[in-house]
Amino acid sequence: MSDPFEDFAESFNMYLNHHNVFMVLAANDQILAEKYGYMQQLFRKRYLKSDIATASHMKDNLDTRPWDTTK
Repeated sequence: MSDPFEDFAESFNMYLNHHNVFMVLAANDQILAEKYGYMQQLFRKRYLKSDIATASHMKDNLDTRPWDTTK
């Protein structure tokens, strides 16, 4: 979060590739909610993958994060 370009890249990746995971995280954190809202506006509520399985698991364990999707 100290580098705005890296922060944007991570938010971009989460929104497009782990949409539902980002939605779960945003529901529990105001700053992430603002980033999620910005990405929703930017991409007109479109995304690539929902990642519902990980999001379902995360609801009970918010410390879980998907592994890097860029590889």
